[in-house]
Amino acid sequence: MPEEDQAIRNTIDALLQPDTTPRTNLLTVADLYCGDGEITRAATELGLYVNYAYDPDETTIDRHFDEFGSEPFGGSVNDSLEVAPKFNLLVMRLTENTLSTEGEDDAPIEHVMRFWREREPAGILLIGDDLPRGATDQIWDMVRPEAERLGYRVERRTSDHTVAIISVKKFMQFEWPAVITPMSVMLAFTQATV
Repeated sequence: MPEEDQAIRNTIDALLQPDTTPRTNLLTVADLYCGDGEITRAATELGLYVNYAYDPDETTIDRHFDEFGSEPFGGSVNDSLEVAPKFNLLVMRLTENTLSTEGEDDAPIEHVMRFWREREPAGILLIGDDLPRGATDQIWDMVRPEAERLGYRVERRTSDHTVAIISVKKFMQFEWPAVITPMSVMLAFTQATV
């Protein structure tokens, strides 16, 4: 059976006979500002369970549902914090709007920081391409002191035009991949040891 046919068959099987086994040992991911679904797609391909996605853009929510069969939460930041289930890894795609505030809600980076403080997941991954000059330093200056205050180790790496900031609990051993992509860094997180 061709690979595409098998993928379609697996999706149909999953929809008709959902997996009801408890997911207690599975790494769970929260994808904040899920956008085009790149993080969700990479996590899913790695076999990780994206149990929460958030995006305030209604068109993004529709596209995400069409591709992944689950609807991201699109409510307020405060409601987002309340409805999100427990997760191990908090991931956000950094964009030119990461530091800006639209409307009355927090800017995306502030939303991440609130999740971090209130949920204290095992790890945080912030990753983006071709960010505006100085944006990475601003994000780093916000994240680093918070990581130290909460007992996390924080590091950043740049590969070509991609920058990644990872923060893990201090007791975890995290090894950076040679090439920085959402998939490679999430895979490295799954291999982090206590």
